[in-house]
Amino acid sequence: MEPITFIIPAFNCEKSIVQSIESVILSNFSKHDEIIVCDDFSSDLTSSILDTLKQNYPFLKIIRHLSNQGGASARNTCCKASSNNLIFCLDSDNMLYPGSIDYLRSLWSFKPTDLLAFSSMHYYRHYAKKPFPHINSINMNDVTHSWDFKPGIQTLDDYLFGTMVAGFHGNYLFTKSSWERVGGYIPGSGALDTWSFGLKQAAFNCSSQIAPLGAYIHTYGLDSYWIRDQSNLRDNISTIISHLNTLDLRKETICRIESSINGKVPFQFDSIPKLKGYWGTPSIRYQSRITIFKNYLLKTMQNLRSV
Repeated sequence: MEPITFIIPAFNCEKSIVQSIESVILSNFSKHDEIIVCDDFSSDLTSSILDTLKQNYPFLKIIRHLSNQGGASARNTCCKASSNNLIFCLDSDNMLYPGSIDYLRSLWSFKPTDLLAFSSMHYYRHYAKKPFPHINSINMNDVTHSWDFKPGIQTLDDYLFGTMVAGFHGNYLFTKSSWERVGGYIPGSGALDTWSFGLKQAAFNCSSQIAPLGAYIHTYGLDSYWIRDQSNLRDNISTIISHLNTLDLRKETICRIESSINGKVPFQFDSIPKLKGYWGTPSIRYQSRITIFKNYLLKTMQNLRSV
């Protein structure tokens, strides 16, 4: 079967990086696969932990940025270094179920696509005072809920009109050729890096499929990239729109995105469960943040179209 390169962008993830990497190596790694981690200039113990892992797993490839460049750049660094056409991106605080990649690999071999994602995200609550668990020792009672994606083909309309899409989480299988075709992840897009990358794949008509089954563990309760980046949403959106404005199909894309947010915000905010404590803010403040984001995005796009 086609070999896979597993990529993991890493920044200040000392609590979870071992478990994330070993969820790949111990039960999802096959001959000719590779695993590449990009340490995005971490300031905690992530770098030394990676050195120890390298001693245990000599085939582990570690690339270090000399400055903090953000998630998109870390993902791009890994993709550029990939020797394989198939790439699976796994965030450093998430884990793969044992044997789960064999399912995706088999589906892809039967019907190759540019993007292939599991049908579910299983949300695991991590409690700060407890050590981060190994995938084999997870208490399933701490898997509090899941987000389920509609199996089948996904298109640009799914991104623009509110269906849950793979780019929302970004932990999926894709081809390096599609990454090259769309120009990679957008540097400066912050925690919207995977959503905007998936949007570009859809805009370039890359074939996208949600598998009938399968899931991975998505951890919450940590100081995640998404939580840390909330104050930068406006700047991230400006960066994304400016980037979209450089694409060959920018006029069509910007027009359709603008029309889609008249009643619904891209990134499926309306579909996100409003769990007090998960987002760190009560739902009324959360809704206010959504409104600000929506209005800013609409205004920015209108300004672009008037130029």
